[in-house]
Amino acid sequence: MDEQEMRIMTRHLLDIYRCLDTIREAQFSKFGLTRGQHAFLTRIAENPGINQEKLSFLLKVDRSSTTKALKKLIDKGLVVKAHSEHNKKDWVLSATPKGLELNRRMDDLVNSTNAELYKGINARDAQKLAKLLSLMDANLIPLYQEARNPG
Repeated sequence: MDEQEMRIMTRHLLDIYRCLDTIREAQFSKFGLTRGQHAFLTRIAENPGINQEKLSFLLKVDRSSTTKALKKLIDKGLVVKAHSEHNKKDWVLSATPKGLELNRRMDDLVNSTNAELYKGINARDAQKLAKLLSLMDANLIPLYQEARNPG
C-alpha cells in the first residue's frame, strides 16, 4: 500500500469520526449528556468496578478529562465511585440504576446510527473490517503510550 492510499483511508476514518461525533452530540444532548460523557457512562456500564486509570486508557483520554467527566456523571446520579472491596485505597466506578437505564435508551440511538453506518456491508466484509480496525488500533497503542508519557 502506498502513502497516498494510506492518507486517503485515514481521511475517510477521520471524516467518519467527525460525522459520528456531530450526530451523537445532537442525539445525546436530548438526554443532557455530551457524546464524551456517554462514552464514559457506556464503558462504566460495560465494566462495573473499573478504576479511573483503566477507564482513561480504555477511552484513550487523559486523567483530567476522565476526572471532569466522572464528576458530571456522579453529580447527575448516573455513576457512583466507591472504595474497592479488595483494596480500600483504590476507587472503583459503577453505573447507578438511573445510569444503566439512560445508557440503554442512548444505546438505541447508537444502534440505529450504526445500522446506517454499516448499511451495504455484508457479514464477511464486516468481520474483515473489524479485524483490520482492531489491528490498526493495536498498532497505535505503543505510539499513543509514548505520546502520553514522553521522555
